[in-house]
Amino acid sequence: MDIESLKLFCDVIRLKSFARAGAANSITQSAVSQRLNAFEKGFGVPLLERRGSQLRLTDAGEVVYRGAKRILAKLREIEEHLQEISFEGHIPSRRLGRLAERMTISAGCLWIVVRLIGMAA
Repeated sequence: MDIESLKLFCDVIRLKSFARAGAANSITQSAVSQRLNAFEKGFGVPLLERRGSQLRLTDAGEVVYRGAKRILAKLREIEEHLQEISFEGHIPSRRLGRLAERMTISAGCLWIVVRLIGMAA
């Protein structure tokens, strides 16, 4: 599991479309479908019910979606805090850029994700 897949999953739900989520992330609808299939396999349960062009979260999908939104919000908070530090002069030699969304989740972060999902259940 990686941050980019969490974001893509949330985008599919928010935009209610694989195609629109793909466009928002500069990837094809087919790539979105493949990535989300792999994402679901990682959890071992279906997260979305697909009926034609309609998408619906399963119960497990609801839990993952709520957890993913919290994780992404926390990453944005960390990013903003790092930006504040860099602007306050604590890191005068360079400005911090955006945190890489392609960063894989370390064992510690995965531990947190599992517990967040458990708390949401």
